[in-house]
Amino acid sequence: MTAEQVIDPTRLEVEFADLYVLATGGVDVFVLNWNEEPSPPPFTIFVSENQFLYQGHTYLVNGHGAILPQWVAEQELAGKLVMFVEREGRLMAYATVTEDESEEEAGSE
Repeated sequence: MTAEQVIDPTRLEVEFADLYVLATGGVDVFVLNWNEEPSPPPFTIFVSENQFLYQGHTYLVNGHGAILPQWVAEQELAGKLVMFVEREGRLMAYATVTEDESEEEAGSE
C-alpha cells in the first residue's frame, strides 16, 4: 500500500494481511503501520466488511502501559472492534461503530 493508492485521503481500504498484531496487557489488537506514508492517516479505514473510525486519541507505541489494554477491553465490552494506526511513535485509536450508534446518527439527520 502506498500513498498513491489512497484516492480519498479521508478513507482507506486494507486487508488483514496489511496489518500486524500487537499483543499487550492481555489483549491482541491489529495495527496498520503508517510510518512510511507521507500523507496523514485517514479518518475511516475499512478492513473486510468492518468500518473503523478514528476515535480522536492516541497512545505511545512504547510506554502505553495498562491504559491501552483497558480502552480496548472497554470498547470490546461495548460491542466494538478496535484497531490502531502506528505513526511517528504513536498508536492512533480506531473503533467500529455499533448498530445502536448507526441508528442514532441516522435518526439525528
